[in-house]
Amino acid sequence: MQNTLPLSGVLLVSDMDGTLVTGNFIVPQRNLEAIERFRQKGGIFAIATGRANTSVEKFNSILNLTTPAILYNGSAIYDLEKHEFILSKYLPESARILVKQAIKLFPEIGVEVLGDGRIYVVNSNIWTERHTSNESVEYDITHADSIKVGWNKVLFAGEYSRLHELCKYTESYINDGWDFVFSDPKYYEMLPAGVSKGSSLKILAEMLKISHNNVMAIGDYFNDLTMIKEAAVGAAPAGAPSEIKEQADIVVGNCEDGAVADFIEYIEEKYNIQNNI
Repeated sequence: MQNTLPLSGVLLVSDMDGTLVTGNFIVPQRNLEAIERFRQKGGIFAIATGRANTSVEKFNSILNLTTPAILYNGSAIYDLEKHEFILSKYLPESARILVKQAIKLFPEIGVEVLGDGRIYVVNSNIWTERHTSNESVEYDITHADSIKVGWNKVLFAGEYSRLHELCKYTESYINDGWDFVFSDPKYYEMLPAGVSKGSSLKILAEMLKISHNNVMAIGDYFNDLTMIKEAAVGAAPAGAPSEIKEQADIVVGNCEDGAVADFIEYIEEKYNIQNNI
């Protein structure tokens, strides 16, 4: 029997922090209700985040998602039902050299390495302490050379002015297979070359056999830009930087007021009209 639910085959992927989740680490009730309604109408809801799987699973206790999640800003896709990685891409071994050099030149910048579900703090500062505390995740304090697992990403945390100087340095460094992106004014991230939320959104849609025309995405910062552009319809919350809103197809309300719910209402209207419901 053919599925007649109006949103069957529609995939909506949302960023977490600043989009789905507020600065106080709360998912607005409007979002929870809209996500449930979206799923009941046949829609597929997923998240794309820079967070690790342990952090995402804590939020999933209220979200109850079953669709695989995009993690580490695109370098992994994680099965929330089986609690295992479906896809995992890694930085080259030479990334260790760059990280150690960066710590020497910018000792006040915090550095975290995320790989295979673990977080390693290799240079602690107030921002790494806040990051691990806010996400309530376990981590190891260690040296870069002591990390034996593959590196999905490196997070540099600090004042924007110093991160901007680090950005200039990394741009002058011989690229051996990595990309950089700001995921927040205080977070500058190193990812495997060609990896982004956008690249993993395309992979996830193909895995789920979703037509590109039915792929929707919403995000609020520069690490979300590839995802917004990859989707058939990309949205941004009102609080996003102007550069992000200019690239989005639609700008919705503020994160705190339920930006994801606003986007879901837009999608419902769009498909209700198309399905003559």
